[in-house]
Amino acid sequence: MPVFEFLVENQAVCVWGIQLNGTDDPPVLVVENESGASWLHCSDRFSTFVYTRIWDFQPWVEKWLMLEAQDEPLSPADLASLKNRFHERPSTYAMMSHPNVTSYRFDSSHGRIVIHTGTDSPSESRLYEQADWFLHAKSPNSLEALAREVWHCADLATTLYGFNEDEGAVLDRLRTGGHGWSETGRT
Repeated sequence: MPVFEFLVENQAVCVWGIQLNGTDDPPVLVVENESGASWLHCSDRFSTFVYTRIWDFQPWVEKWLMLEAQDEPLSPADLASLKNRFHERPSTYAMMSHPNVTSYRFDSSHGRIVIHTGTDSPSESRLYEQADWFLHAKSPNSLEALAREVWHCADLATTLYGFNEDEGAVLDRLRTGGHGWSETGRT
């Protein structure tokens, strides 16, 4: 079936395309941007793919606070915990053309979580053997509350990091057991 390419990753690592199958909302595929690579399933519907791209990048565009981590692949127990504690958003697959990656999305009143994680796929030669966590929130209080909700997952208590003073202060408070923020900053 033909594929219409519509998006190239910012470093040209991969290309996304829609499978021209005659439906109004076709599946999205992704392929590594090299000769002979095979198309992989990314999303069941183009509308879901567009939704997840906007959902994932809105915090970056609006400059929300963020904590990140690279950790072990997401465990079944942690995934179950996340599904119990948060509102689950659509998942996508084959992130950046890695065949065994699932991208999970969750949110709560505190913020958003995106996790790109490798799944069991011993037959694949290009395993993605980690989980990349992104915690987004609009304020230090919300970021702290969101991080507290996932602090028990994987080794996030030691692997989370931030990039600016407010994000670093949130982590310091979490790691030292501090509580609360004033409206004007750290207390």
